[in-house]
Amino acid sequence: MHPPVALDSAVAAALAEIAKTRVSHVFFVACGGSLSIMYPAKFLLDQHSRLPSDLYNAAEFAARAPKTLDAQSLVILCSMTGTTAETAAAAVFARAQGARTVGLTIAPASPPP
Repeated sequence: MHPPVALDSAVAAALAEIAKTRVSHVFFVACGGSLSIMYPAKFLLDQHSRLPSDLYNAAEFAARAPKTLDAQSLVILCSMTGTTAETAAAAVFARAQGARTVGLTIAPASPPP
Protein backbone atom coordinates (compact mmCIF):
# COMPACT_ATOMS: atom_id res chain seq x y z
CA MET A 1 0.00 0.00 0.00
CA HIS A 2 1.31 3.42 -0.93
CA PRO A 3 1.29 6.32 1.53
CA PRO A 4 -0.98 9.26 0.67
CA VAL A 5 0.55 11.76 -1.73
CA ALA A 6 1.09 15.26 -0.36
CA LEU A 7 0.16 17.96 -2.84
CA ASP A 8 2.20 21.07 -3.41
CA SER A 9 0.36 24.00 -1.79
CA ALA A 10 -0.09 25.79 -5.15
CA VAL A 11 -1.59 22.63 -6.68
CA ALA A 12 -3.91 22.19 -3.70
CA ALA A 13 -5.03 25.83 -4.00
CA ALA A 14 -5.70 25.45 -7.74
CA LEU A 15 -7.74 22.29 -7.17
CA ALA A 16 -9.75 24.00 -4.42
CA GLU A 17 -10.59 26.89 -6.78
CA ILE A 18 -11.64 24.51 -9.55
CA ALA A 19 -13.85 22.59 -7.12
CA LYS A 20 -15.85 25.79 -6.43
CA THR A 21 -17.05 26.03 -10.04
CA ARG A 22 -19.08 23.94 -12.45
CA VAL A 23 -16.91 22.52 -15.22
CA SER A 24 -18.74 21.42 -18.35
CA HIS A 25 -15.79 20.79 -20.67
CA VAL A 26 -12.03 20.29 -20.30
CA PHE A 27 -9.53 21.37 -22.94
CA PHE A 28 -5.92 20.15 -22.90
CA VAL A 29 -3.75 22.64 -24.81
CA ALA A 30 -0.01 22.63 -25.56
CA CYS A 31 2.63 22.36 -28.31
CA GLY A 32 5.23 19.73 -29.24
CA GLY A 33 6.50 17.55 -26.43
CA SER A 34 4.21 19.30 -23.98
CA LEU A 35 1.24 18.29 -26.12
CA SER A 36 2.34 14.65 -26.15
CA ILE A 37 2.32 14.44 -22.36
CA MET A 38 -1.30 15.69 -22.28
CA TYR A 39 -2.60 12.53 -24.03
CA PRO A 40 -2.47 10.35 -20.88
CA ALA A 41 -4.44 12.98 -18.94
CA LYS A 42 -7.14 13.04 -21.63
CA PHE A 43 -7.19 9.24 -21.72
CA LEU A 44 -7.68 9.03 -17.95
CA LEU A 45 -10.42 11.66 -17.99
CA ASP A 46 -12.17 9.83 -20.83
CA GLN A 47 -11.93 6.51 -18.97
CA HIS A 48 -13.02 7.75 -15.54
CA SER A 49 -15.42 10.61 -16.19
CA ARG A 50 -18.37 11.58 -18.35
CA LEU A 51 -16.92 15.08 -18.63
CA PRO A 52 -16.23 15.89 -22.30
CA SER A 53 -12.68 16.82 -23.20
CA ASP A 54 -10.61 17.80 -26.21
CA LEU A 55 -6.89 18.03 -26.88
CA TYR A 56 -5.56 20.85 -29.07
CA ASN A 57 -2.31 22.18 -30.39
CA ALA A 58 -2.10 25.67 -28.82
CA ALA A 59 -2.04 27.62 -32.10
CA GLU A 60 -4.92 25.56 -33.44
CA PHE A 61 -6.97 26.10 -30.27
CA ALA A 62 -7.13 29.87 -30.69
CA ALA A 63 -7.59 29.67 -34.46
CA ARG A 64 -10.44 27.15 -34.26
CA ALA A 65 -12.18 28.96 -31.35
CA PRO A 66 -14.28 26.00 -30.17
CA LYS A 67 -17.94 26.92 -29.58
CA THR A 68 -17.94 24.86 -26.37
CA LEU A 69 -15.28 27.13 -24.82
CA ASP A 70 -17.01 29.32 -22.26
CA ALA A 71 -17.07 30.30 -18.58
CA GLN A 72 -17.77 26.70 -17.56
CA SER A 73 -14.70 25.40 -19.38
CA LEU A 74 -11.44 24.35 -17.77
CA VAL A 75 -8.41 24.82 -20.02
CA ILE A 76 -5.28 22.97 -18.90
CA LEU A 77 -2.21 24.35 -20.67
CA CYS A 78 1.29 22.91 -20.61
CA SER A 79 4.61 24.44 -21.61
CA MET A 80 7.85 22.83 -20.48
CA THR A 81 9.55 26.20 -20.10
CA GLY A 82 6.45 28.34 -19.61
CA THR A 83 7.58 30.55 -22.50
CA THR A 84 5.99 28.90 -25.55
CA ALA A 85 4.37 31.85 -27.36
CA GLU A 86 1.50 29.82 -28.83
CA THR A 87 0.59 28.35 -25.45
CA ALA A 88 0.74 31.77 -23.77
CA ALA A 89 -1.53 33.17 -26.51
CA ALA A 90 -3.94 30.24 -26.06
CA ALA A 91 -4.14 31.03 -22.33
CA VAL A 92 -4.97 34.67 -23.07
CA PHE A 93 -7.61 33.55 -25.60
CA ALA A 94 -9.20 31.09 -23.15
CA ARG A 95 -9.38 33.69 -20.38
CA ALA A 96 -10.96 36.19 -22.79
CA GLN A 97 -13.76 33.63 -23.33
CA GLY A 98 -14.25 33.43 -19.55
CA ALA A 99 -12.67 30.00 -19.15
CA ARG A 100 -10.74 29.00 -16.06
CA THR A 101 -7.11 28.12 -16.88
CA VAL A 102 -4.44 26.00 -15.24
CA GLY A 103 -0.84 26.25 -16.43
CA LEU A 104 1.66 23.41 -16.07
CA THR A 105 5.42 23.69 -16.47
CA ILE A 106 8.52 21.87 -15.26
CA ALA A 107 10.37 25.10 -14.43
CA PRO A 108 9.07 26.52 -11.13
CA ALA A 109 10.48 30.00 -11.82
CA SER A 110 8.99 30.22 -15.32
CA PRO A 111 6.10 32.51 -16.19
CA PRO A 112 2.79 30.63 -16.17
CA PRO A 113 1.27 29.88 -19.57
